[in-house]
Amino acid sequence: MSVRPCGPNNPTGGVKLTRSGAGSTRATIALNKAAADAGADVAIVITPGYFQFALPKAGVKQFFIDVAAASPIPVMMYNFPGASGGIDIDSELVVEIAREAPNICGIKLTCGAVGKLTRICADTATDKFAQYKRQSASAPTFVTLGGFADFLLPTVAASRAHGAIMGLGNIFPRALNHLMELSLKLAENPDKQTLQKAQALQDLASATDLAFVKAGISGTKWFLQKHHGYPSARMRRPLLDYDAKKGEELERDPDVVAFLEIEKSLS
Repeated sequence: MSVRPCGPNNPTGGVKLTRSGAGSTRATIALNKAAADAGADVAIVITPGYFQFALPKAGVKQFFIDVAAASPIPVMMYNFPGASGGIDIDSELVVEIAREAPNICGIKLTCGAVGKLTRICADTATDKFAQYKRQSASAPTFVTLGGFADFLLPTVAASRAHGAIMGLGNIFPRALNHLMELSLKLAENPDKQTLQKAQALQDLASATDLAFVKAGISGTKWFLQKHHGYPSARMRRPLLDYDAKKGEELERDPDVVAFLEIEKSLS
């Protein structure tokens, strides 16, 4: 995970995050309370997708407002249409919820919508939005995060977002952290040399991200065992284990090879 500090004395990199969310409001609240008891600082709550055919926009809004109101820890919305029955929260609803629910501390956008991310930042990273105070001192700022590595540079340098939580970070944490540093530098003081370095690294990260999106969760886990000493590549059913021949093809992908070399050079 690559993130900006969320407050002057509160680097978000030290915050303990847990993913929660269930098929009902009651069950989600129970999970958040259990997470708080276990020591979590923030709950990332995904939209309940099982009844998506019967859940109107107003229902999505009420779900997050109710969960945030009952949660003992701050709640980050998790917009992931692929894992929530296709429900895709639009930017207007995100901002509306953020204004009405002070215990909502941000959103992770695993929808790949750069325009949505830009609109959310335009409405929340402002002095005007600052009047809508966050409830928890541990999360004083509404944080907007991307969900993929393939648009980290525009996410941070241009859109004023705070970073990203991305699967590729499990494999290439140093390379992506370097891209984050370059992006932050550009946001604060643009210069041509830094831009060229950041663009080249972002191009490689985007191509590598696509390779692992195609490989899926099982391919990522296979690669982690092969190259990072992960104890097992076995998947939890019903997900199937990754085919070794496909793994060898993934290893030979020129973008993956190049990005791995950068990762090793930064270790």
